Amino acid sequence: MVGIALWFETFSSWVGPGMYLEDLFILPVYRRRGYGTSLMRSLATTCIEVGYGRLEWAVMKENTAAITFYESLGAADVRDWKLQRLDMRALTKLVG
Repeated sequence: MVGIALWFETFSSWVGPGMYLEDLFILPVYRRRGYGTSLMRSLATTCIEVGYGRLEWAVMKENTAAITFYESLGAADVRDWKLQRLDMRALTKLVG
């Protein structure tokens, strides 16, 4: 095994079911050999076959190599949305 794509099903009230890519990882020695593209192509095939309306993921802004890779596949920023998170401190505070 040279890499992994970890994903799960999501649901949007606008688009219906979709796929969220939690992690795409290729061992460094195997990068730039087509394995990442192959995994993304496999995920895209699953989306089409299952009827998912989208494939989404988050990438750190400073990870320019990943951003360049994703853009080469046709990915685009989702500019109208902002990622939000409750960390453990905020969760504990919310629960009381």
